Amino acid sequence: MISNDEEQKSCYHEETKKFSFILIHLMKQNKIKDEMKNI
Repeated sequence: MISNDEEQKSCYHEETKKFSFILIHLMKQNKIKDEMKNI
C-alpha cells in the first residue's frame, strides 16, 4: 500500500513539473509578444 502511495506522489510531482514548465513557456511567449508590439 505504501509503495502505491509513493508512486502517486511522484506521478503528481511529474505532472506539476510539466505544468509549471508549460506555464513558464507561455509566460515567456507572452513577454516576447509584448516586446514585438513595442518595437
